[in-house]
Amino acid sequence: MADFRWDPVNGQWVIIAENRAGRPNDFEQADTYADIVKSKRVDCPFCYGNEAKTPKEIAAYQACEKDGRWLTRVFSNKYPAVHENGGVNHQTNVGPYRKGDFLGHHEIIVESPEHKTSFSQLSDEEIDAAFKAYRDRIALFANDSKLSHAMLFKNCRPDAGASIEHLHSQILCTSITTEKVLRRVDRAKQYFEANQVDVISAIADFEVSDGSRVIEQTDNFIAFCPYASRFGYLTTVTQKSGGNDFFRLTDDEVSELGKFIRKLVIKLENRLPNAAYNMLLHIAPFDISADEYYQWHVEIFPRLANPAGYEWGTGCWINPVAPEHAADSLRNSPDVI
Repeated sequence: MADFRWDPVNGQWVIIAENRAGRPNDFEQADTYADIVKSKRVDCPFCYGNEAKTPKEIAAYQACEKDGRWLTRVFSNKYPAVHENGGVNHQTNVGPYRKGDFLGHHEIIVESPEHKTSFSQLSDEEIDAAFKAYRDRIALFANDSKLSHAMLFKNCRPDAGASIEHLHSQILCTSITTEKVLRRVDRAKQYFEANQVDVISAIADFEVSDGSRVIEQTDNFIAFCPYASRFGYLTTVTQKSGGNDFFRLTDDEVSELGKFIRKLVIKLENRLPNAAYNMLLHIAPFDISADEYYQWHVEIFPRLANPAGYEWGTGCWINPVAPEHAADSLRNSPDVI
């Protein structure tokens, strides 16, 4: 079982999940990532036909055509970092620490039945199904009064933390909201109270007016490298004009967003071939009425370097690529494979 432990020095919860050490790893025996890409794995648990190798399906999104193949498949993580825990939520003191027993869900979303390894390879149907799955799973969790917050994330390629090569995302949802998320939301609230606009919308509007860090826009969404980017080529994607909660996006908006993010990843991979990257979806906690002042947004960033001592010790990031140069490079990068 997952063991939540409170660190009073850093003011944060830590999850002790020893079962995670048993996860399979596609990359352990490979000399290089290229070696793995060349070898198609008939035993891949996420490929079509190998569904029995994963936990029972929670949801599936089918092709519009007739062959009955799923496009996107959702199931519980076989090696979860958190557990349902019978719906229990309570804390106890352990000396200067605290121990928490909290409700959680840890799900896998596989975005293609074929052995694909990046967003850039997904078809229109697959990208539509994937983003509908993201929206629908978060909507379901948002309607559960026992749950507080969900983080949807993608680790693509081993340097970004992936242990399975086949493209997939994860949703980790718990009945607590971490201190980092609470601080982010509190800062957004303070900004709104001082300026009567949510901070993400204010940033997006400023980036549009400045122009030097905007990568591209669609009718409803914008992508830019933020002025104070923590990492090289960090890309923020958000909805224009405030928009809806992520889990209230329409099918058309979801389709537009998915294709837009696929295009951005293609640009990134043309600029940085085979780059490992992460994608994070930032949303407000479910139990806080933050619609006015906290706008959902996506962050995509390649793993160009690991944080070192100064970053770990201070939380201040050193970025070797100016966002103006990163945006210009991505803006001019081809958007086709």
